[in-house]
Amino acid sequence: VKSQTVIIDSELIAKDRSETHGKFSTNAVLYCVAREKQVKSVLKPDGCYFKEEVALTGAPRFDFYSEEREKLIVLKPHRIGTETDETFKKSKTFNFWNDLISSKKLQFAMLRYGYKGVLCLPEEYKAFKDSFAENRYFRISDEYTFKGSLLVTDFYPGFEYAYNEKPVIYAHFISAEDFYELNPHRRGMFNFKNSGFGKVCHSGEASDEIISLMKQKAVMPDEYKERTDAFFSFKDKNNCQRVYDEMMKL
Repeated sequence: VKSQTVIIDSELIAKDRSETHGKFSTNAVLYCVAREKQVKSVLKPDGCYFKEEVALTGAPRFDFYSEEREKLIVLKPHRIGTETDETFKKSKTFNFWNDLISSKKLQFAMLRYGYKGVLCLPEEYKAFKDSFAENRYFRISDEYTFKGSLLVTDFYPGFEYAYNEKPVIYAHFISAEDFYELNPHRRGMFNFKNSGFGKVCHSGEASDEIISLMKQKAVMPDEYKERTDAFFSFKDKNNCQRVYDEMMKL
């Protein structure tokens, strides 16, 4: 039986992938994309695919992101620059997240509304795990969980939470420009202010926004629900089925 190549592209941000995913590189007979806005980027002439070779299916991985909503506040820092043992505790990243999990005001509100919290460290920060002040309200974890009822991050889009209409908060304790100076490959990929799925908070605003959302039973505001509807082509957990159906047509 002659094999055929199918590309299942779960990338959610449209960008030029012709060099690695183009027709001449892969000889694929089917290219499955996650969002409608990506279709144009893989069609001829740049992506070198014909219209009939591209299928809008949604991203299969999103079928498996939990809709479960534990009364859990999930904190997810993004790596910002390169840190060492000597510099990490002096960094704005460490001081922001450590101050947040140590906030008495936030802890009191968590006790009042019945929430727990988890700080999920990226791979680059796992070596600094013991630096954080773990407490009865926030544990420190090496694994990212999708079971929380709200997500607090910095420069991570939070697609997994937005897909299930769980509120997202972006804590920009440094400016976006400073972040992109340290992470130039991320520049222009996602506009948090205009396209984000939650409020962009500065300085000490994040804890107040968390408390406000807890008080509202962690329901995503309508403004951001509308953004998820506009961003995701499907939110029905049938992405795998659509990929399978397209492959069966070959």
